[in-house]
Amino acid sequence: MIAEEKKGNRDRDKNRGNRKERGGFEYSRFFFNMGKKNGIKKRTIIDLINQQMPGKNVEIGNIEVLKGFSFFEVDKKYEKEMLKNFKNAKFKGQRIGIDIANKK
Repeated sequence: MIAEEKKGNRDRDKNRGNRKERGGFEYSRFFFNMGKKNGIKKRTIIDLINQQMPGKNVEIGNIEVLKGFSFFEVDKKYEKEMLKNFKNAKFKGQRIGIDIANKK
């Protein structure tokens, strides 16, 4: 019975892909094509999410800002809307690119 339970958990984790559950939310992880060298900070990403998702109270998870790119998490229920709303977004005149991130 334990082996079956473990297998069931693995299958459930596999189906989740890059989504993590914390605090009652299931998050989707996004790759963001800008980082510190572009002047991006955690606050910048939060502001961009709020600008691109007006009127929405989007739960934001972890944010990692690296030199040339970043990662951020948002509530999974906004996954498709995030991709759509960021399609034509710009930061300091440069086109923003986001996509679903690969698993860690």
